[in-house]
Amino acid sequence: MMKSRLKLPKEQPPSCGPAAICALTGRSVKKVIAAIKAAATNHQRDLVDFANTNPRDLVEALNSFGWSAFNAKGVEVKPSSIFPPQVSAHARQQHPTIADFVASNERADLLIGIAYSLESSVSHTFVVDRKTFYDNNIGRRIGNPSDVDPDLANWRVLISYAIKPTPR
Repeated sequence: MMKSRLKLPKEQPPSCGPAAICALTGRSVKKVIAAIKAAATNHQRDLVDFANTNPRDLVEALNSFGWSAFNAKGVEVKPSSIFPPQVSAHARQQHPTIADFVASNERADLLIGIAYSLESSVSHTFVVDRKTFYDNNIGRRIGNPSDVDPDLANWRVLISYAIKPTPR
């Protein structure tokens, strides 16, 4: 098995959004939290806590560290074009679970994925490196698809972006 390119944070982040950004960029939890808060402020949002962080804020935080997000067609995604998905529970069921998304990944890129509950608009962010993943629920290690938290087993991946260093 290839060594993971994800960079586990030295301390446990407060939630999944900061955990994902730490693992992708290698930045400290303190710096990541500051970047996400700045992004939320830029979008006129008060960030009370980091649960259910807005995808736009996550991508803007990544940009601030010199990383860019790309859609499945390889087109760079700007934070201003990202909105939380408006998808019915029935339509969500057509999307892969986190475990299925990780297990079926064929892309060589690092990925950020955002999964949503079938019953609400609550989301969960995780990162993928080939057939492995990291999130704040599995401790300080890289996990396999079977390691997905049972409470998130039926959540569906509605957003995913390839993450690469920003082209210069």
